[in-house]
Amino acid sequence: MKVLFLCEGNYSRSPAADAILKSFAIPNVESGSAGLTDWGAGKPPNLLLEKALAEVGVKPATHNPHLVTEAELLEARIIFVMESRHESIMRREHLAHYPKVKLLSELSGELADIPNPPHDDLEKLRKSTSTIFRHLSDGRDWLAELAALIDEGGLKGPR
Repeated sequence: MKVLFLCEGNYSRSPAADAILKSFAIPNVESGSAGLTDWGAGKPPNLLLEKALAEVGVKPATHNPHLVTEAELLEARIIFVMESRHESIMRREHLAHYPKVKLLSELSGELADIPNPPHDDLEKLRKSTSTIFRHLSDGRDWLAELAALIDEGGLKGPR
């Protein structure tokens, strides 16, 4: 099952979520990340984000910030966004994929945005990273169960 994380420029939040989920090594779950804008495209890795991830015990994934592609959207079974306005962007610009979109905080039973941290502010990157870690930790079992159902053929659709 493919999980796709989207944020504004694919520079902090979505790569953090991707690295955290990969660190969980859930069977039959793959993940990736992309941006809803090309703001981060071509930028070097965010070294402060790497530090914030290391502080929660996560090795950063190899990452090249980029604008989401139609192929990535097609491949994803679930698309997690960081803010409710990202849901609106998906509904407006990628309506066919909107049924797969969830706010990441829903994994913790919340409907809360994860604000875009300044990319040069380690404290705010730490807060954002720990929030993402908490949501993914809360949703870990659900994601594993969903992936198992898909793998067993219990749910149809993209893996």
